[in-house]
Amino acid sequence: MNFAGRVGHEVVQQIVHNNTKLLTFPKEWIDEIDHAMDIISNNKELTDFFFNTSALISESAHPELIEYLTDGGETGGIPHTMWGLVCVLHAMEGAKGHYLKKGIPLNIFLDTMRDIYIWTKEWHDTTEAVGLFEIGWLMRHIGLHIFRLGRLEFEMIYSDFDSEQHGIEEGSALITVHIPKDGRLDTEECMESYAKAKEFFKTYYADYQYKAFICHSWLLDPRLKAFLNENSNIINFQNQYQIIRIDDDLKEVMMFVFCINRAFDVDLEKLNATTTLEKGVLDYLKNGGILGAGLGILK
Repeated sequence: MNFAGRVGHEVVQQIVHNNTKLLTFPKEWIDEIDHAMDIISNNKELTDFFFNTSALISESAHPELIEYLTDGGETGGIPHTMWGLVCVLHAMEGAKGHYLKKGIPLNIFLDTMRDIYIWTKEWHDTTEAVGLFEIGWLMRHIGLHIFRLGRLEFEMIYSDFDSEQHGIEEGSALITVHIPKDGRLDTEECMESYAKAKEFFKTYYADYQYKAFICHSWLLDPRLKAFLNENSNIINFQNQYQIIRIDDDLKEVMMFVFCINRAFDVDLEKLNATTTLEKGVLDYLKNGGILGAGLGILK
């Protein structure tokens, strides 16, 4: 695949560097990213790979690319997780152009792209390496499918389930709600986000006639009520939804409660629980409980 409109190496390096600053990356991360870009810029084959990968990330929905960038390998001495990060940072520039073209405020762009920082930190906390594993997830941000509006993120999707009660059938347009990992789940802030989302999609995606807001998350597993206070933020969030399905998925819980990436296996005996939530989850699982994710429709 050829990448049209290729710009000079120094310009590209500056774009990537500027976006690390925009996302407030720590200096040590920036230094490693700059070093990787130096290697790429001084090798034609690596430069071609960089531009082609950045273009594919902008297009979204490339499972082979996602598998390649998360396989634990290297290309040109650069880990694939670092390749994913530098290419996402470059693809941000194209996404920004699409935001401007649609008239979407740049503060929403910055809030949405903050997920790149969140998941880079997650990978660094887990492996002590700078890179990205959740590349498939972030491709949806770059492709203008997901937007952060206040405390919550919202994604345009088409239903893969039926709910006659809610007028939803397979293929119905929906807005699915995601919860970024960088703050308290304050009920008032969530309500403000729902209101912002309704106005946002009415303004910028008026032709997208969605049926409902839905959420598929570990936070919606009703089994959490076995050990969480009924007035906790998690249970208050859960109560905003009508739960229509429960899926067992331990790795989902481990990723969001204990920050253990899906790429790694879990040994309950080695987990260090310090917070009330962590202790509750760990005790529940050690006593034979099962946790996962619930699918809910906003009431």
